[in-house]
Amino acid sequence: ESIALVFVLDSGLAEATVSAPKAWKKMAVKEGSLVEVKIKGDWKAATVVSVTDWGDSDDEEDETDGRVLKVKMSDDETEATVPIKSAREKLEGEAAEQRKTEEDEVAKQ
Repeated sequence: ESIALVFVLDSGLAEATVSAPKAWKKMAVKEGSLVEVKIKGDWKAATVVSVTDWGDSDDEEDETDGRVLKVKMSDDETEATVPIKSAREKLEGEAAEQRKTEEDEVAKQ
């Protein structure tokens, strides 16, 4: 049995993705860490259940570092497995507002 995944990016989205900082590369996560994960284009709050490290690739074009997170979503308690690049630190208060403002500015471009 085979499964095929196809990703289609419009050019504007591809440019925004390439120019975005790669904070996930230095993000330290462990079991119990509070994060936000991007699911179907929206950032959702979650708690890390486990971290699997498949090892960093020597491929310079590979945008992952081999880490995969199993997370429990805060809103409905479902679990999901996501690559580290689909996760970011959960911010609160002023820092969260600043991030939202910056994202809104990027979205306008």
